[in-house]
Amino acid sequence: MILVGLAGFHEPLPAQRPTSTPVVPFTVADRPWDSETLGNHRAVVRVIDGGPVARAVLPWRRRDRNPEAKAVLIVDERTGTRVTNVRRGLITQSSGELDFEPSAGPGRYFIYYLPYKSGGRSNYPNVTYLPVQPATDGAWLSQIAAVPNPPLASVERFEAIDSLNSFYPMEVIATPDEREQLVAAHRGEAFLVFPEDRLHPIKMRDQLPLRWTAKGPDDSFVDEGRRGEFFAWQLGIYALRDLANLTVTFSALKGRSGGVIPADRLTSINNGGVNWDGSPFTRRVSLESGRIQAMWCGVDIPADAAPGDYIGQATVSADGAPPKTVTIGLHVSRDVVADGGASEPWKQTRLKWLNSTLGQRNDVIPPFTPLAVSANAITLLGRRLTLQPNGLPSRIETFFTPEMTGYSKTPNPILARPMRFEVSSAKTTTVAAGTGVRFTRREPGTVTWGAVSSGPGWTLQVRGTVEFDGYLSYTMLLKATHGLAADDIRLVVPFAPAAATYMMGLGQKGQRRPARLDWTWDVAKKNQDGAWIGSVNAGLWFSLRAENYVRPLNTNVYLQKPLNLPPSWGNGGRGRIALSEGPGQVGVIAKSGPRTLAAGDSLFFNVNFLITPFHPLDTDYQWSHRFYHHYAPLDSIAA
Repeated sequence: MILVGLAGFHEPLPAQRPTSTPVVPFTVADRPWDSETLGNHRAVVRVIDGGPVARAVLPWRRRDRNPEAKAVLIVDERTGTRVTNVRRGLITQSSGELDFEPSAGPGRYFIYYLPYKSGGRSNYPNVTYLPVQPATDGAWLSQIAAVPNPPLASVERFEAIDSLNSFYPMEVIATPDEREQLVAAHRGEAFLVFPEDRLHPIKMRDQLPLRWTAKGPDDSFVDEGRRGEFFAWQLGIYALRDLANLTVTFSALKGRSGGVIPADRLTSINNGGVNWDGSPFTRRVSLESGRIQAMWCGVDIPADAAPGDYIGQATVSADGAPPKTVTIGLHVSRDVVADGGASEPWKQTRLKWLNSTLGQRNDVIPPFTPLAVSANAITLLGRRLTLQPNGLPSRIETFFTPEMTGYSKTPNPILARPMRFEVSSAKTTTVAAGTGVRFTRREPGTVTWGAVSSGPGWTLQVRGTVEFDGYLSYTMLLKATHGLAADDIRLVVPFAPAAATYMMGLGQKGQRRPARLDWTWDVAKKNQDGAWIGSVNAGLWFSLRAENYVRPLNTNVYLQKPLNLPPSWGNGGRGRIALSEGPGQVGVIAKSGPRTLAAGDSLFFNVNFLITPFHPLDTDYQWSHRFYHHYAPLDSIAA
């Protein structure tokens, strides 16, 4: 379908305008090969002359850096025999020159140009590309020295082992000359816009695809969506100079029959949306010269939209740069999608979920029960939390039976005494006493409160939150009102001995709790910031955090993104956690260690808890259901 004077268009619309096709096609192979030996990409070349040497010039347009350092394997199609005599010429990302001995005579040869070696486990592989292996026979090199211009092998095509591994078209790069020609043709402009449909996600940030240099930038985009669908597309921005505050705004989409899709149903996902906590946010996007940014856009097509053609504009702007307007032509078909298109995720329909507030619904999920507040006590399923005036727990109790199949009227205390936050200075220890708890949120699924304490030279602001499942979170901000030289700042958690039978964490495997433990931070090597201590029907997990907390990767790849040392609890490595048995209690003390705070300085001593167990066992369910933790066909699992 074509645009008619940018005023309207006729249906049906194509998914994308025609683009130039590379001289050598990039395809997917009809049959797979042994990728563990040969890699996932190859060139198919044909040798006509059966002499001692043939030359292959491969315009492979690779996105990977340093191809000259990676091996190339050549295999004869008919016999599957590897060619051992190979001489490498100029190897770049754009192309590669190879002289090789066509040992099987004329015919087709496969040139595998990204062979790799797998290590590790199958579910956590460690893949490295094979290095160049100079194993060429000296006699053959001497023989071909007299052939300065070997006959050329024709390059028929490039093949990927499957569609998942294919580089075409968005990862097939333009050559430096093609890039320079594009830049020269648009000299003086701040940026170029390349609209792309949702089936061609932009994948490269610092290299131009051949697809873009072949067709050039565009000021229009046409596609087809369905009623009720979240329709996504991209505006690829190529910066010709540094860009700040890159934004996309929209007009309404107006239909030829009078229908309108309002502008507020269109969104630039990069520029803002709904945050993790359900609040709106905006994001400032900047782009360095020579780099690419995919600006993902979407329109939430109303389910009752009139079918037909709609036209509107997307305006791309940046500080100090003339804006560019892209005409958007959208054909809305008669089909109605009930789920917003979420059942077809390859169409990027689930991008709408980024702005969903569904997870913010504070519903209580069975078997849990709504939270109930009475004075300073909060009751949740099988448990009760009682607060002291400083906002910290004075009592934590469970009511689960030892068998964990029901409830008891007699509480199981987790704490032997109230928790304490202490500041030790000049041989004097001051406990945060607090002036009283003030509840700021009372909902069936969440209760939040605040409290303030003060001591010589400091104040402590406590904000606590408990959720219906037993997740208890504290944000504690310690502020120095004047210079404070502290010998230690610590949180004391006195466990009741009966609720401290077992322990897991802080270097301890699930086992009986040791009588003593002295633990220090080691975030570079150990994913440890807390532990669980408890018994079968009463326990408490804790995790020490601060404002710089970012969830690390899991233990298998932990060292690639370890914990951040909390400035408060970690204190540059001086912080520690001590566990010891005392009269009527098992004391766990999180110690910050000595430090000096200037007037106005502040530190976040945050801590999260889980009050365990969460709910009684449903033995009928457990005996009537089976869980299978493996990817396998359902019929084999059932058997």
